[in-house]
Amino acid sequence: MTPYYLLTGVPLYMFLLIGPVSGVAIIVALMPQKTVEERIHIITKACCVAYGMMIFFALTGNFLLDTVLRISREAFQVGGGLYLLTIGIDMLGLRHLETSKDIDSNVTVHPTSNDTLYITPIAIPLITGPGAITAILTFRSQIEGCFSGTLFLLSLSITMIAVFTCFYLLTKASTSLRPSTLRYMERFAGLLTSCLALDIVIDGIKTYFASI
Repeated sequence: MTPYYLLTGVPLYMFLLIGPVSGVAIIVALMPQKTVEERIHIITKACCVAYGMMIFFALTGNFLLDTVLRISREAFQVGGGLYLLTIGIDMLGLRHLETSKDIDSNVTVHPTSNDTLYITPIAIPLITGPGAITAILTFRSQIEGCFSGTLFLLSLSITMIAVFTCFYLLTKASTSLRPSTLRYMERFAGLLTSCLALDIVIDGIKTYFASI
């Protein structure tokens, strides 16, 4: 890959693959009771964790999965996709089956999960999902030399800056959304998440059988 493609094509591809525009709807839906400042704080931590994961897999991903853990990229892709599917199904309606009297109590049903939202499911797998990690591993396998490797790491940095900027601006704009609009966004985001998860799973299965 040329230096120009590493600094332009790779960040653009990764940005579109992560999809922060649709991801904002998911993030807002996951934190309906939090203020904009709290959401931005959580998103900031999530982006830091996601960036660390991207750099980690860019440096050691192939060695870790293939040599240490002996996990194929196809298996990782299918497993991550199934986990993302459970999140999407939940967002499609399971979290709204309660009556309006129970809404306030729902905020404290899982108190510890709210503290780790920035890790899962926001950082993993919404930002650095199986598709993004698989793309990182694929790009990494095509890179030779220290200079190209440095440019690849720089391209991931550019990607994360663009993703965080998009998250920040759209989260700021979410203050104008009504609760009913957020509910519709959650359902739509749940549908998108489920479709994305199914696409990841199907692609992983197809890749596995194609390699046999």
